[in-house]
Amino acid sequence: MSRGGVLLAIDRIMPRGLNVEVEVDWPVELSDRIPVMVIRGKIIRSKTIGVALVGVTIASYELHTVSDQSVACEEKKAWDAIATSWIRENTFVVSRKR
Repeated sequence: MSRGGVLLAIDRIMPRGLNVEVEVDWPVELSDRIPVMVIRGKIIRSKTIGVALVGVTIASYELHTVSDQSVACEEKKAWDAIATSWIRENTFVVSRKR
C-alpha cells in the first residue's frame, strides 16, 4: 500500500477499469475502537505470477471505526454473505484474509 495505490494478491485476475472498494483492517486501535480503512479506486493492472496480482489506484479513502470486536465480526459476516451472493452472480472473487 502506498499513498496512491494498493497491490492485492487475490484468487483470480480482474478486469482493468473495474471500480472496487477494499476494506483494510487497521493494525492499531483508536480510542478503544477498531478501525477499518475503506479504499475506493479503480483496477489499473492485473496479472498472474503464481498468484493473481491486482493494482488499484486510490481515488478516495475513509477510516471507519467499530466499538467492539464482536460487532466488527458480525458486520464482516453480514458483508461476507452479501459479497458471496453478489460474487455468485458476477463470477469473480475478491477476499481479504484475517
